[in-house]
Amino acid sequence: QLAQGMNSRFNSLLYPFSKATVMRPWKLTAIVLVLVSLSCEMCVAGELVRIHNLEEGIQKAKSAGKDLFILFTGNDWCHHCIMLDQKILQKQEFAEALSPDFVFVELVFNSEDTVEQKERNARLRKLQDHYLTPSVPTAVLADSDGKPYAFITGYEKGTEPQGYLKLISAAQIAKSKRDTLLTAAAQE
Repeated sequence: QLAQGMNSRFNSLLYPFSKATVMRPWKLTAIVLVLVSLSCEMCVAGELVRIHNLEEGIQKAKSAGKDLFILFTGNDWCHHCIMLDQKILQKQEFAEALSPDFVFVELVFNSEDTVEQKERNARLRKLQDHYLTPSVPTAVLADSDGKPYAFITGYEKGTEPQGYLKLISAAQIAKSKRDTLLTAAAQE
């Protein structure tokens, strides 16, 4: 009896939870995976999911109740575009901060000389004209219908993700005030 009592005390030290309260490893893994996927739907492993079609981005923004971050860029030839991508967009803190509120749409003007790329660039120029963005890189912050409310143009050397996120935050505050005023005006 003494040996059995010692054995049960020893087992309770090694295994402090009863079998009923211990979560199976596969259940814990499943819960963690679900939580991770829900918390960062638009970023994968700290990177932004880049959508390259505006219509697709608008559909995703509407279904998710998010705004659009539309970036006109030339990643293979524009120095400031490359720097913006490397110093801001590829940073995990930027992806994680942007993803809850925005769908990221990247519209890339390439320097390739193929017929297909020339046609794509022509379509992108029409969108660029529509949004009144004469240069790259330019980020257009728009609601889920594609109506713009802010523009961020260029890349300034030394800008960190936090500085860029402050500009986005200020634009969101301005959008909120705009929406409040438009709603009040519509009710009059």
